Amino acid sequence: MIRLLLIAGALIIFCSDAAFGQTREEQTATLRGLKGILVVVEDLDAEIEREGLTSVQIRTDAELRIRKASIQILNLKEGIKARGSHAYI
Repeated sequence: MIRLLLIAGALIIFCSDAAFGQTREEQTATLRGLKGILVVVEDLDAEIEREGLTSVQIRTDAELRIRKASIQILNLKEGIKARGSHAYI
């Protein structure tokens, strides 16, 4: 249960519009030139999945937020070519 709360907290911080105290313009500027992002979600413990949180849900939420920022989601092959352009969750 504690791990579930830690993961949920990390997601809130990761996905927050005000993450790291940046304005929307500053966030956009730091992503300028980015061709896309490969989203990689670590396997979750069985206990977390029994609580109802799945890696598919996390991936879907992260990808949706990235798409809303007009950033392309890369597939595995594209992500390997674009070294460093990944979100590891």
